[in-house]
Amino acid sequence: MAPFRLTGADGIVGTLNGMLGGATGFAGIVLTIWCTLRGWPPPEQRAVFQPVGVFVFLLTALFLGGTGTIAPGTGSLFLIGLPAMALVSNDLSLETFCTDFSFMRAPG
Repeated sequence: MAPFRLTGADGIVGTLNGMLGGATGFAGIVLTIWCTLRGWPPPEQRAVFQPVGVFVFLLTALFLGGTGTIAPGTGSLFLIGLPAMALVSNDLSLETFCTDFSFMRAPG
């Protein structure tokens, strides 16, 4: 694998991705299109999508929690469901159901 090089276009795409994600909730759409246009193989694309998605949704949850938009009881419900979610996501990864061909065809 070639070493990763960050270009000015990558920064512009990241900024647009953040603006669109913050305005509409479509976190990662611009990034998905950009990675596809660059011709990256699916493992490299996933290595970009997944951390960005986790970070964006974590910041969203922190912001909504900090502004009081999320009810206090929601946090405890999330903690109750977290072990089950971790167990299922560990055993049933996307690669189990998605071939490289279907990954490239899947919408955003």
